[in-house]
Amino acid sequence: MASDQKPKSKPRLEFLDTIRDVLTVLVIYMHTVVAYGGTGKWAYVSKAHPPNILLEILSALAQTFYMASFFMISGFFSRMSLDRKPAAEFVRGKLIRLGIPTVIYTLVVPPLQVAIMQILLEKKSLDIGIFLDHLRNLEGVKGPVWYCALLLIFDCLQALKVTVAPFRFSERQPGFTFILLGIVSAVVVGFCVRIVFPCLYVWPPLNLRLGFVPQYVAAYILGISIRNMETWDPLPSPMMWLLSAITTVVLAVSVATLGDPSAVDTEEVCGGLSGMSASYAVVNEALGYLLFAAVFKLCRAFANKRSRFTRYAYGAFLLHPLVSVAIEAALDDWMASAEMKVAVVGTINVCTSWAAAWALLKVPGMKKVI
Repeated sequence: MASDQKPKSKPRLEFLDTIRDVLTVLVIYMHTVVAYGGTGKWAYVSKAHPPNILLEILSALAQTFYMASFFMISGFFSRMSLDRKPAAEFVRGKLIRLGIPTVIYTLVVPPLQVAIMQILLEKKSLDIGIFLDHLRNLEGVKGPVWYCALLLIFDCLQALKVTVAPFRFSERQPGFTFILLGIVSAVVVGFCVRIVFPCLYVWPPLNLRLGFVPQYVAAYILGISIRNMETWDPLPSPMMWLLSAITTVVLAVSVATLGDPSAVDTEEVCGGLSGMSASYAVVNEALGYLLFAAVFKLCRAFANKRSRFTRYAYGAFLLHPLVSVAIEAALDDWMASAEMKVAVVGTINVCTSWAAAWALLKVPGMKKVI
């Protein structure tokens, strides 16, 4: 049964904010992981630490779910926001909260990162030429604000859809069939995209890994389709057993086929028309959804309360690349294992990023943007 009537606004669900806090902390830690031997792209990479298999596994596990989880929750909140306000007002708000940070970050933060590393690592003085070179060579969005840019696109498309064809709200929650269809679609489309654009390929205009976009689209659609987060079951029992079985079987077959894990060809896994690429597509979506569902259910059960730190999570997300690179460069001479550095430096990065966000929000006018 469907209804054209818009539902009344509901109080904010605190556990969703908690999930975003957890995901933001995870983003900061994972960028620290990259600095000390994990897989990915980061401004500072320690020369003292070669690739580390444990950290690479952590990077891969996080990649399966954390950014998609952001898009799912953002889709839900955007749908709720469009339910309360006209599409034009909604888009204006998104341009302020997503568009302005994307532009300012892209223009300012990358050259500041380079300047900080030159000052701390090479003992050079500040060179204004860094900023001019950055502007001359700029091809598009920089750093993690690719998420803000892509979310802005998704939100604008949703607003357009609402304007052309308003939502028809259903009392039915996304269930087994809907979720499974989304996962299968992400697997198939993601595999096909990675044949042409391997998962390590970054598209310059949005600084975006195109191979993961199908997962983000599926997550956003899931978010806007959920009617009530308090009662929605993200992991029906048949779904849990099915995804667990698929993940276990695919991983077991892949390991048995490879024999020696060190013989893994990263390029073959990340893209192309191969069995390893297909296996990666399946595991990335199935395991990723299991991890998301676990975080969702734990936070809903045990962390459905307001936190004083939530208000600063978005600011911490935006500022952590600058803060983290400064801390990592300052501790460049520290002799410790990669794992120890991730634990200690990652914690410092998280705390300092939240403190910087708190300070930033004291600046007049910032609360309207962040």
